[in-house]
Amino acid sequence: MSTLLKTLSATAVIFTILLSCSVVSFAAEANPHPKIYDSCKKMTDNRSRCTLDKATNAARIKGYSCKGDTCILNYDPMEKPGDTDYVKLYGFNNMPYALCSKSECTIDKRNPKKAICNCPIVDRRDVIGSISLGMNTRKKSLPKYDGKGNMVKITSTFSAINIFDIKKKLKKLDDITVCNYDQEHSYTDCFAVVCDVDRENALNAICRCPIKRNKSFVVGGHKCNTSPDKVFCGVDTSQYQLEGISILYKHFGGL
Repeated sequence: MSTLLKTLSATAVIFTILLSCSVVSFAAEANPHPKIYDSCKKMTDNRSRCTLDKATNAARIKGYSCKGDTCILNYDPMEKPGDTDYVKLYGFNNMPYALCSKSECTIDKRNPKKAICNCPIVDRRDVIGSISLGMNTRKKSLPKYDGKGNMVKITSTFSAINIFDIKKKLKKLDDITVCNYDQEHSYTDCFAVVCDVDRENALNAICRCPIKRNKSFVVGGHKCNTSPDKVFCGVDTSQYQLEGISILYKHFGGL
């Protein structure tokens, strides 16, 4: 009798484990979106409109410190569960930057691993337009000028000024377009790329950005599909940093 009970107990444990595994597997397949989103509504054109999970996303910023016009944010990219290694992000105020978040870029025929993007140069001093987020120190990110004082190089950083009305939607953080595909799809990531200032248009930066591939990525506009020779500027869904930029808007702008 004792042996029979032990056998039944062991069988129950194995059955429970198998049942748990099947439930976890099903849950993973049913939700193709990363943990950082509360919910996603499927749209046309391979798009999903997602609402940001503020609690989870906020946990990705493990702390920040500010001095003058620069902040340092300790950012957890959530690439490895339980990983305690953080990435430093830098927040800037009163520094010109190239803004590629809504750019549709052309694949470089000479180098198919790169895309050529035209990105507007933002040089504003208001509390919203002057704030951006980058990957390098302020010294490395500052624009470069020639002997005549003309800007010749500028860094592509991130802000949300061309994505939505900051004052109205900063608390909600729900204007996120996620592009989803059955197979890996190309996009280009211009974050922290050093760009050339267009000689014919001083308000435009020409950025040569690496092309990446993923089944899911975030774009700043509201479209996902492009012509074969074009790609949208985007970022991996696990590294999207709207919460980081919102900290800067609150710190520098008091929003």
